[in-house]
Amino acid sequence: IYDNKGEFLKSLSYYHRSLKIYEKISDNKCIANCFSDIGILHVNKKSYNLALEYFNKAINIRKKMNDPKGIASSYNNIAGIYFYQNNFTKARYFYNLALSMFENLKHTSGIVNCYTNLGVIAKKQKKYDEALIYYFKGTEAYEKQKNKQRLSLIYNNISELYTEKKQFNQALDYAKKANEFALEIGNLPDENESYRCMKMAYEGLGNFKSALECANKYIDTHDSLNKQESSRTIQEMEARYQ
Repeated sequence: IYDNKGEFLKSLSYYHRSLKIYEKISDNKCIANCFSDIGILHVNKKSYNLALEYFNKAINIRKKMNDPKGIASSYNNIAGIYFYQNNFTKARYFYNLALSMFENLKHTSGIVNCYTNLGVIAKKQKKYDEALIYYFKGTEAYEKQKNKQRLSLIYNNISELYTEKKQFNQALDYAKKANEFALEIGNLPDENESYRCMKMAYEGLGNFKSALECANKYIDTHDSLNKQESSRTIQEMEARYQ
């Protein structure tokens, strides 16, 4: 609850109180989870060194417990820190550690999450063909799950990669797929992004009329997103001060 309201200190205090209780009863699983949750709080505050300290505490306990799923999740969290710090070599290393463990566990969501993150790293390093390989591995799993929310996100990523490769027809195809799913499930952020991707693809194809139409739709949905965010902020303030 406190996390969502951004009340960092209250949330941190809550986790530390919980941690003391779990330590008294020697509940190692919950202790590790608390360390992990505190680490995530520090990531959100961009206190990456503190976050890494707590993730390492979590992983040490999980290793003693022989908890492979927990260890893989910790590796994934550590990879995220290095990603935010633009240390892509270390991020890639820990994502691959997590991926290997998730594959052994046949943990689909963990596997796909690693593929997606490795794709993002490859994209940032301008290794577009490598990024596509990871993204396509991700889409295969999401398609089996019929996870339209994740598909709309990853299709936009694929569209952007094809635009970078100047393969504009493929870029347009995937942006349209992303748009279709985003509209179907009412996912405004990915709908907004799909219009940006379509605009770039149409520009590459020299279809400036369609590019302009998509640009206008991008602006309209961007305005709607801002209104949603403003409304949410006002509601949170009203709830806080009533």
